[in-house]
Amino acid sequence: MTKILVIKRKKIYMYVIAIALAVLLLLLLINGKSDKPANSSLIDFTAENDTYIPGVYKTKLTLGDYNTELYIYVDNNRVKKLTLEDDNSFIKTLYPLAEQTVASINNELDTKSFSELLTKTDTSYTEELILSSAKEALENTAAE
Repeated sequence: MTKILVIKRKKIYMYVIAIALAVLLLLLLINGKSDKPANSSLIDFTAENDTYIPGVYKTKLTLGDYNTELYIYVDNNRVKKLTLEDDNSFIKTLYPLAEQTVASINNELDTKSFSELLTKTDTSYTEELILSSAKEALENTAAE
């Protein structure tokens, strides 16, 4: 004898959604228990690397779909300032916080070293992006 089991479509949808939510919650719990700081990729640039070759370094910074140039001005023992050069003024229009963030970083560079800024834990996403680009440019010049 064959039994036919009838499951209503609404119940199937509810079970699929419940399982998807359970998997999502499990993934969030696993990733949330990480012991790394939020910007751990920036922390490995230590104070012993604070000797730079003087000059102006340039790197590409991508914000959304737009590219701009980040200039890093360096003297013998410290990063003096950062500037954004935007040819088309897309960045100024679409990402006004980028210029404010660079100005804030420059103010902090007056009192702190570049490596101290990299080890801050209360950085915004924009600040972290700019600092990591500057760090990468300085590391690339040190490797050459």
